[in-house]
Amino acid sequence: MITDLLAISEVRSFLASSPRHKLLIAKDYKAVPGEAIDLSLTLAKWIRSYGMRDKNFPYYCQIEINNCMNAVTVMTDDAETIIPVTNIGILFEPAIEFSPEAFLKRYSKNDILVLYWSGAIKGNRLYLPDANSNCTIDLTEINHLVI
Repeated sequence: MITDLLAISEVRSFLASSPRHKLLIAKDYKAVPGEAIDLSLTLAKWIRSYGMRDKNFPYYCQIEINNCMNAVTVMTDDAETIIPVTNIGILFEPAIEFSPEAFLKRYSKNDILVLYWSGAIKGNRLYLPDANSNCTIDLTEINHLVI
């Protein structure tokens, strides 16, 4: 369960330090089915039904991303909010106009964002699908903890 991650002492210490961003990268954990939103799958279904021809597509896309995040937000007993997400690769699509870095910054600023990550991690960079990929996310400006 997602709230079990908060019981890990390393996570508690990270959150107690009052970081600017609260991004937990769950490398060694798998999301419980139905617990985390598969952003790429969910957004791709929405795009198929909405289409990409509208000049306001990026705006409506960000509204849909926000709706997705709100749908999976979990409130803990300690009044912390957690947003569990997996598969954010669709954010590399230029037409969306919402970079993976901007996404991580935005949703980890006020809430605990748990990103279940299946790609590679090297230093302050996430790679999708592996370390040889050009799809990278720079985490140097985002407080994060890899668990």
